Amino acid sequence: EFTVGIDVLTVGMEFPENIFTPVNPIIPGEKTILTFDVGSLSYNSENGFVFKTVSTINFPESYILGTDFSIGISGLKLDLSRQTNIPEAILDNRPSDFIGAYATEALIGFPAFWKHDDGASSGVIIARNLLVGTGGISGTIGLEAKTNGNPAPLIQATFGEGFTTTLDTFALEFQQNAIISSEIRGTMKIPGFKDATGADALLEIDVHIGQNGEFSVTVTEDDGFELEIPQAIRLNVKSASVGREDGRFYLSVSGSLKVLSLPVLGQDVEFREIIIWDDGQ
Repeated sequence: EFTVGIDVLTVGMEFPENIFTPVNPIIPGEKTILTFDVGSLSYNSENGFVFKTVSTINFPESYILGTDFSIGISGLKLDLSRQTNIPEAILDNRPSDFIGAYATEALIGFPAFWKHDDGASSGVIIARNLLVGTGGISGTIGLEAKTNGNPAPLIQATFGEGFTTTLDTFALEFQQNAIISSEIRGTMKIPGFKDATGADALLEIDVHIGQNGEFSVTVTEDDGFELEIPQAIRLNVKSASVGREDGRFYLSVSGSLKVLSLPVLGQDVEFREIIIWDDGQ
């Protein structure tokens, strides 16, 4: 049996790319490394590594699970023993040799193409009970009000040039590196179009985020809805979804249309797909 010890040093915990990747890497292919200062480190041939007086934990802002959502973590609890686990790792059924970190709270950043307007948003996206390490990442990400007195937290963002979007429901749940549930709902304003009352067209949307950055937006109106360019055309929309092509967003709709400027046409004309771009075209 032998023991080796070092006093006062900085130690790094490197994460695989399928869990975290740095938002601002210094060199191509750089990995996310959590660093922390320790008063001493010893290695014993029987018990493995032992760290004492862990302090000054630093975690670089990183993307999560191949998505464009970023995370900044503070107030971490570390599990550095191959022999025993912290209670949070035990509750998540991690192996006894689990090595990793636990955070009660972390702040989530949005993908750049969402054009998140923090000033117009009354809510923030917070990760809670985040466990990261051997076996992947677990935890819940949800929408919370910035202040306790705000009864309706929401996020405001813009897809492309003109699809102004608000989110009033946002929840993602991870279980050992898999997104096991996704509930994101809100509204989207369609540029250049009006609804049946003459107001700017506002659609209820459902956003899906899956593995490896999979992303989709669909309209959740079960009974259909109308969009209108005044004195031009009226669309009776049966289905709709949002897509992206060459960096531009579009709304793809199907249903029927009536040319208001040509009433002689009479009945509505069925169509399979009409594309509305984010600039209103």
